[in-house]
Amino acid sequence: MMDRWGKQDEKVLQESIDVIKKETLSMTVMIERLLFFARGDNGSQVLQKTTFSIDELMEEVSMESLILASGHDFSFHGSQGLEVFADRRMIKQMLRALLNNSIKFTPGGGRVSVLYSGDENTIVFTIIDTGIGIPEAEKVQLCLGN
Repeated sequence: MMDRWGKQDEKVLQESIDVIKKETLSMTVMIERLLFFARGDNGSQVLQKTTFSIDELMEEVSMESLILASGHDFSFHGSQGLEVFADRRMIKQMLRALLNNSIKFTPGGGRVSVLYSGDENTIVFTIIDTGIGIPEAEKVQLCLGN
């Protein structure tokens, strides 16, 4: 489409670029998941812990969520200045999995909120959406601590 008509039509060009960006991000997420499962299966999953900013991670996850599910209303709120010593890649993967689940079970136009709080020892993530909900017996609380 872009090759035929997009070179001259800015609207078609922008639509094509948006689709390419969305599909590229979607493929990246899928490949990361497959690699994660493969490493887990063969026992080669190695944690790479570093100290990183939760604010920066949430900004990154927020931008990716808006690209992947632009039909949803997202909000990310939390304690500013939080840092954690953990495997950043694994935390990001966990957040993506939780958000993808929320997106999957929240109709278009629905709201997905991510709240995060903590201190130097513990970070708590809370995902709230307007989807069908999770049965009480299947809910878990995940706290990250040093």
